[in-house]
Amino acid sequence: MYDALDGVWEHLYGGPVAHGTRLCLTSALCCMLLAFVIRGILRMVLARLPAYAGLPVSQRVLIANKGPSLVHAIVATVFGFQSMTDPELTSNPIYGMNDKLVVRASATLGYMLFDTYALFEYWSLMSSGEAFVVHHVATLTAVYLGITHRVWGALGAMCMCCLEATGIFFALVRIINDVGLGDSVLQMVCGTMFFLSWIIFRVILFNWKAWELMVLPVWAELEAGRDLSVDVWAGVVICSALGFLNVVWTFGVCRAYVKKMRAMLAGGKTAAKSD
Repeated sequence: MYDALDGVWEHLYGGPVAHGTRLCLTSALCCMLLAFVIRGILRMVLARLPAYAGLPVSQRVLIANKGPSLVHAIVATVFGFQSMTDPELTSNPIYGMNDKLVVRASATLGYMLFDTYALFEYWSLMSSGEAFVVHHVATLTAVYLGITHRVWGALGAMCMCCLEATGIFFALVRIINDVGLGDSVLQMVCGTMFFLSWIIFRVILFNWKAWELMVLPVWAELEAGRDLSVDVWAGVVICSALGFLNVVWTFGVCRAYVKKMRAMLAGGKTAAKSD
């Protein structure tokens, strides 16, 4: 399939296309199609459940779309760990690239293309569609340019891993809410796992690895008197911005978690007294 699509990419780009770019585009296309297949299968399976059929259309749509989201979060986390511990990449954390990393990172590119389409497909059901559009466009641009300009490396893999690891439990929390179990013990467990994964991956691991894979290599390059490319500086800015946003979001996550736990515990005490 990769060879069969070479002519398509060359036609779209108006000339020869670099190997890494061709591999990126073809992998992204395959992953996007796979996301549509997963959503279609999930819809068929869920349609057989009376509880799902009785939900409003908006909830059925959102639940089906979260299937590919959950699968992508798991796959991206695994791929991120594999790339983050690959000696070929960690020895050159910014410029280090290989075909395996291109395919792994392109899985996120393909999923984001699917999710962007789904966003516009069900625009009327989105409560904050504009914010999602900005997020998706920024992510697509960062991942595509990072891969095609060969400045993704272990640093990009680390960002992808840390950001998506929390997405696993976030997707589960949203699914549980959508099926009407927002006050259940299962929701409490998944909410707690989401909170813990946020602290472990976004607060601890992200900052530790950003220091190891970005700050130290960049500092070494500058001390040696070597100029860094615009792409690398762009990566530094993006990674720093993510780090800042993680700090801001962490306060929001902590407040939301404490508020939710208090409400659930208060509800449990009220139910016990009434019994």
